[in-house]
Amino acid sequence: MCCVLGKHSPRKYYDEPVKKTYRKLVVDEMPIIKTLEKLDYKKLIADQLKATGKLITPVKRRKPSTVPETITCPRCNASHDYLYDNTGGRGQYLCKVCECTFNKKNYYLKNLLFCCPHCGKVLTQQKQRKDFNIHKCKNPKCPYYLNKLNSISFVAYFNFLRPHSTLEGKVPVVLEELSALPNMPARWQILIKMPQAYIETQQSA
Repeated sequence: MCCVLGKHSPRKYYDEPVKKTYRKLVVDEMPIIKTLEKLDYKKLIADQLKATGKLITPVKRRKPSTVPETITCPRCNASHDYLYDNTGGRGQYLCKVCECTFNKKNYYLKNLLFCCPHCGKVLTQQKQRKDFNIHKCKNPKCPYYLNKLNSISFVAYFNFLRPHSTLEGKVPVVLEELSALPNMPARWQILIKMPQAYIETQQSA
């Protein structure tokens, strides 16, 4: 069977790229990295003795130690004698001298501070992945957070609360939970609680 394709072949229509507008990839700004001052556990013990009259002694263990002899505190360099096994053999340690908690994975991070590039507050580690950690700024007055919050509020108002003349006075997305409420403040309260309730449901499932 022979098939001859000429200049009027429909193939060219299939070769044309499909143009679609996708959301652009957004990468967060790099955090501000600050180096913490290195402490000396011997000086801390001496200062504690001078201030309170109490000497910080090595940990008295009732069972054989599970803290490796080679490990030291990343903050004050205290030896393993001053370190507690903080999680019963699961890898987290607590320094009795400077009260620093650490494990093998975040050992190097104890000498660094990651700060928000927008407000300068210290970032809090939220999640720990295999190859990276996720940090979050919890400052409620952070300008970046407030800006994002305002944009989300506008989208929520536009889609769920604002009547549109082109829709005969109806909202684009009708929610039964909001329709029966008497005023706008009451609708806002329910609209804010709905995603919180959804997140709690997903976490408990």
